[in-house]
Amino acid sequence: MAAETPTGTYLLLLQSEEPGKTEVGALGTVRLDAGQYVYIGSAFGPGGLPARLRRHLGRAPSSPHWHIDYLRRCLTVEHILLSTDDDRHECAWVEELRSNPWAKLPCAGAGASDCACPAHFLCIDTPDAPSVIRGLLGGTIQSFDPGELRSCLT
Repeated sequence: MAAETPTGTYLLLLQSEEPGKTEVGALGTVRLDAGQYVYIGSAFGPGGLPARLRRHLGRAPSSPHWHIDYLRRCLTVEHILLSTDDDRHECAWVEELRSNPWAKLPCAGAGASDCACPAHFLCIDTPDAPSVIRGLLGGTIQSFDPGELRSCLT
């Protein structure tokens, strides 16, 4: 019997080294300051987390599909947090992070075209973000360095 493909919710910690702007589909031009960002998504469809994370950890796609595909043109994935339980945590995680003074909404609607959240993409300003966020979100969240995870996914 084949092993089941893991599914779940993930959070990408992203970095922009310098200010810039990029077109993000129907959202138009998005201006990004230098700094840290988070994008929260889920992967419950075919291919699950391995397929989705391979996409996010590879080169920014030349044919973007999701808002994060556009945003990755000027952002680098620095860290990944994920949960492989059966619950969709996207909206709850966004709400928890937005309740902190160090989290701001840089672009209304980014990553949230299929829900009522204001966005699933936030600008953050907190030291040791992976530990701070993992502590806030609780549960059985796993933490990965992109290089470490890339080697597991290939």
